[in-house]
Amino acid sequence: MSDRSKFMCHGVDVHVQNEPNRAREVKRYGQGTRVRQGSGSNWFHFAIPTATQLVDKPVEVWNTYLKAEINGNATIVSVHTYMGQTRIDKRDGLTLSNRHPLSETFDVSNRKLTDPLVMCVHVEFEEGGEITFIGAGAQIVGPELPG
Repeated sequence: MSDRSKFMCHGVDVHVQNEPNRAREVKRYGQGTRVRQGSGSNWFHFAIPTATQLVDKPVEVWNTYLKAEINGNATIVSVHTYMGQTRIDKRDGLTLSNRHPLSETFDVSNRKLTDPLVMCVHVEFEEGGEITFIGAGAQIVGPELPG
């Protein structure tokens, strides 16, 4: 039996790709990071804490997670996950909007972890668009731990 763990990154750690050129307001607070933006799009990046070995044995990533709140004037259209420089999951054509809360799980097909993970979230905004990022993470599966 293997051990399963969730590695999560809090929403205050999201990186805004086009700040301040596009984002009108980026506010970090206890619940996460709120972004308000006028019409246009932007990418947001989460560096997910990543264990590539546990007790000197390789581990796998099974799922990734995204938690947010998003109003009806903003839509998540893509979520891409990279392991190092290799894209391991690509979700385009999404229409995640007007969700309080939004909690999505993405299957990444049990991949051996060799490098750190990053989740990239593409959001299209209309005037008055707002999203609050609560967190992102991954389910890591490794060998049974002693104990």
